[in-house]
Amino acid sequence: MAPPGSRDEHAEAEERNRELVERVREGDPRAYDAFIREHWKPLVHFIAQSVRSVEDAKDLAQEAFFRVWDKRRSLRPNASLRAYLFHIARNLGLDENRRRRVRERWSVEAERLNAEPGYAAEALDALQHAELMHLVRRAVDSLPPRRRQALTLVHVHGFSYKEAAGIMAIAPQTLADQVAAAIAQLRRMLVRSS
Repeated sequence: MAPPGSRDEHAEAEERNRELVERVREGDPRAYDAFIREHWKPLVHFIAQSVRSVEDAKDLAQEAFFRVWDKRRSLRPNASLRAYLFHIARNLGLDENRRRRVRERWSVEAERLNAEPGYAAEALDALQHAELMHLVRRAVDSLPPRRRQALTLVHVHGFSYKEAAGIMAIAPQTLADQVAAAIAQLRRMLVRSS
């Protein structure tokens, strides 16, 4: 056996890893069981530092070991099985923390909905308004350019018919006809959309 920290010790460790990877790739359950026993506690500890729960860390460690076993045939012979395991565990911990943040946000929203009876109605009204505005925007965007410009100048920017006609260099009556035609076309499109 080589002295600790020597090149020979490193070479022996690499050789043991290659043998382990090969045995695991071949589906040797005893080799994988020994790998699990050797790395279970350090892996649970590593994950628990991230997710702040030993029980969740145990579940995630189990999932990480399962994934390594499931992907064993794609392992590269010179790859570190331990590093691969910890990489998977790190990603599982990050995913768990993301899911927790989402659950926390939704639970806060659910509490607000339950605590404020009017909040749910307001939220629904806001959603319906947003959907309606999206439909109106799409319909306005599909108008012919002159109608869209006439409608926008009068109803979005608040110009009078005379001012808008001056901007577009058309007669006020022509502008009024364009706005009326745009509104009629929008009504037809919105009725079809609903």
